[in-house]
Amino acid sequence: MKPVVSATWIDRLCTACGLCCNGTLFRDVRLTQADAPNRLRRLGLTLEKRGTRTCLTQPCTAFDGALCTLYADRPSRCRAFECRVLQRVANGSLDLPSARRHIRRARALVDAIQNDLVALGNHETSRPLLERYATVMASPIDLSEGAAAGRRRGRLLTRVDTFMRLAQSEFLAV
Repeated sequence: MKPVVSATWIDRLCTACGLCCNGTLFRDVRLTQADAPNRLRRLGLTLEKRGTRTCLTQPCTAFDGALCTLYADRPSRCRAFECRVLQRVANGSLDLPSARRHIRRARALVDAIQNDLVALGNHETSRPLLERYATVMASPIDLSEGAAAGRRRGRLLTRVDTFMRLAQSEFLAV
């Protein structure tokens, strides 16, 4: 049986994190007909058709950096998602201070990655983080910058790898 996640843990952890809403962990959220996509559009969410599916694009326009401004009206997958950190706190295998450390570490890596992306010329903050990363890595290196451009990309690659390992082990539900 799945442990019940208390509102207190959500208040203490989710509002300090936001990685599931800000385009870091996911590029989109698949909607169901029960989610009433037209209603979500009227509420101001950005939706796209991807094949036959309608998806809520990430970063979510309802996320204000700490809270979902449409929390009571959020899609069913958003309601159901609990990251691994939250699950582990709920089942007692992770304490709150450790959970907060994981979140701080992840947020620091994401901030560093975003700074690297900007330094490499990508300012598209309305796109998911890993799409921005892929765009930068697919573009040619500006050789006029000398070795610095290669070092910047190498640092970005290392940070993304470190973040992905952390996300897989601590945030993405198994």
